[in-house]
Amino acid sequence: MFLIENSDTKEREKFDGGIIPFSGGIDSSGVLYHCLTKNPEKHFLLMKVCLYNSISANRMTKEKEAVHAILNYLRDAGLKNFEYREMEYHYPTLGVPPLWDSEIVYFAAATCIRAYPEINCLYEGVTADDYEGEGTDFNERLDKYADILRLVADKTADNFSIQMPLNHMTKLEIMRLLPPELLNMTWSCRYPIPKETYSYKLERCHFCPPCKVIDKALVDFEGRN
Repeated sequence: MFLIENSDTKEREKFDGGIIPFSGGIDSSGVLYHCLTKNPEKHFLLMKVCLYNSISANRMTKEKEAVHAILNYLRDAGLKNFEYREMEYHYPTLGVPPLWDSEIVYFAAATCIRAYPEINCLYEGVTADDYEGEGTDFNERLDKYADILRLVADKTADNFSIQMPLNHMTKLEIMRLLPPELLNMTWSCRYPIPKETYSYKLERCHFCPPCKVIDKALVDFEGRN
């Protein structure tokens, strides 16, 4: 299913700024805020890929809440140099799929790029924390994602680039970069759990990799629960 939500522009502008996969988490919010504020004359395509498998429903609920809250915040702040696309993939019968989420996200991004061939750059929310403890494996995964995107989008390294503008920053530094109100709208936990028994309210699990990095960062960060 392909859902569309546009910015306030009446006619589509060329996406001369590039495409930004946006999950609603701290990292992608940092990249999004960086790109929109540093390049006000550029127009960006934002895309959210909702992956529904046997364990992801709670996560998708919280991520979509975060995405739409952040987009409304940005519009209210006068940052409207973007358009938004939302894609959903449902595969619950596969259980936990034998794929990294980013492999599907990059495939989905490639389909958008084929639809808007003027796009020549993707901005990825990689941080310095992502490289810790993963060694060359993480770089190999990034190369694999890039190969998927360029193959499906019919692009090459010569005419399409993948930028990671905040990969020199830790998650803590990105948290400090974001306006506090925006930061409080983000959602990075992969396995949200009910706050109380029989409750529809969800909270962070505190044991998934993003939660562990956030909890460590919170020791040095004030004003974020």
